[in-house]
Amino acid sequence: MDNLRILVNAETWRAFDNYERPIRVRNFQVCCLVAMCLMPAGSVLDAGVYGWNTVVAFLPVRLFSAFLLFCLWLALRIYHGYRTVRILGLVIALPIVMCISWMIYKTEGAASPYYAGLNLVMLGVAVLMRWNTQDSVIVVVLTLVSYLSAVWAHGSHPNSASLFFNNIYFLFVTGVIVVVGTWVYTRIRLSEFLMRLSLDESKSELQEANAKLSDNYARLRQLDESKSRFFANISHELRTPLTLLIAPLERLGSRRGKLSPDEERGLLTTMRENAMRLLKLINDLLDLARLESGRVQVNVRRLELTGFIRSMADAVMSFADNKGIEVQTDVEKGLDVIYTDVEKLERICLNLIFNAIKFTSTEGRIKFSAARDGEWLRIDVRDSGMGIAPEHLPHIFDRFWQADTTMQRKFQGMGIGLALVKELSEALGGSVSAESELGRGTVMTVRLPFTAAVIPVTQPELFDVSQKEDGGWVGSLYRRAELHPSIKFHSADEPEIDRIEQTGSKPKLLIADDEPGMLSFLRSQLSGQFEIFEAIDGNQAVEKATRFIPDVILSDMMMPGKDGLQVCRELRAQEATRAIPIVLLTAHADEET
Repeated sequence: MDNLRILVNAETWRAFDNYERPIRVRNFQVCCLVAMCLMPAGSVLDAGVYGWNTVVAFLPVRLFSAFLLFCLWLALRIYHGYRTVRILGLVIALPIVMCISWMIYKTEGAASPYYAGLNLVMLGVAVLMRWNTQDSVIVVVLTLVSYLSAVWAHGSHPNSASLFFNNIYFLFVTGVIVVVGTWVYTRIRLSEFLMRLSLDESKSELQEANAKLSDNYARLRQLDESKSRFFANISHELRTPLTLLIAPLERLGSRRGKLSPDEERGLLTTMRENAMRLLKLINDLLDLARLESGRVQVNVRRLELTGFIRSMADAVMSFADNKGIEVQTDVEKGLDVIYTDVEKLERICLNLIFNAIKFTSTEGRIKFSAARDGEWLRIDVRDSGMGIAPEHLPHIFDRFWQADTTMQRKFQGMGIGLALVKELSEALGGSVSAESELGRGTVMTVRLPFTAAVIPVTQPELFDVSQKEDGGWVGSLYRRAELHPSIKFHSADEPEIDRIEQTGSKPKLLIADDEPGMLSFLRSQLSGQFEIFEAIDGNQAVEKATRFIPDVILSDMMMPGKDGLQVCRELRAQEATRAIPIVLLTAHADEET
């Protein structure tokens, strides 16, 4: 204890008092109950030392003291404030000390044996009351003063001087022991409190560290899952156009001179479309990497906004018409020539419009508009599509994020289009946001500074989107790829493929694939040997297999509605379709396969 130096500030003392208070209240209540019982029980001592007359004389005083202690016990159950508890704790000693001092006065003064009761009171302070050192000093002084007052009031007694010296000596020594013991005990309790406080802080820090580790682990796990989903999706998204490049190329090589002009034209068209699609996907990935590294340049040019908006709509019109979607444009009056990075703005707009076409059903509408909003240029792409769930809305601009990550997901893509929009908008000093309601559609809003850069003295040439891009063949190729969507949309007018009557004796083949290009290529290559039926998702595959009972089924693994494995399970569960051979096509590695 001598080596222990407890340096605490006012806040720590306050915390220590708050910690001690309920313990003190409990101890004070116990002392009240114990004293309430012992004070009347002391009549046995009165009878043994002074006889029954003394019992009768002292019993009312003892009972009154017990009543006062009972009142203090009730007060301690009601009031728990720091000052109130301290005062009540000190007052507990008064009925006992005053009662014993009165009995000393009434009996033999300095020669009275009742002085031992005062020793018991002071020892109770040290053992039970849990007072601090200051309060213990007050009680000890009060006890000594009360004893001296009782002896003085009683007057002289034979041998009183020696007895008084004896009694006052033991009372003083007991008081010193009580004060020192209380001081030591308080330091011990304070030391234990500080150790507990330190342990609690260490525990809190450890829990916080564990929480951070858990968060980091969860984040790493999420990143790992995102990486796995990304590679699964990219393998599918890249392998499909590669397949539709290699397969027609091999057919052209193996059937050179034997194919009709229409067949050759169809194969070359398929190769060109998928080469553009593949180039578009790779360019988007490279642009994301370039933006992340900060290696991006903003090239400001003059742009006639009304013509730009209309040209963007014209560029996607064929894809929208193919899906039966109406595209409208609107430019606020007064918006003529603006200054911006035309290529980046073009990519932003095309990604937003293609995204709107992707999630808008047949006979839907898309409105593409531009307006002045204070110091900002506001571009809106509003669709009447399926909308976005509120819990998904904060994540739609995250890289590689997709609301549906299952193999049954309805919409293709790698989750980079909107992320690229966000990165390009921020590179131009602007932002992108989204508002959506499930079943009512979505509004994507891009805000860009109305003047993206200081206009040079020699103004650059007015940009005309109808003109051919400079940069030679490579620049022209990249631009044509940019105007090509990264996915192919199904036509709104489905061909007559569900005829029940066969044109001949050819075996029936059901092709199930959500990729229009793959579906078209397989049909073109197999229509000579089979009667072809088509399904664009897992639900159609099960329905048409049950309806037409084909001789063989060629199914993609990843399809909306039901994936290839679920299609197999359902067809195997039906008696009529159980024996149909099923061939699964997949670019996705999964443990179940």
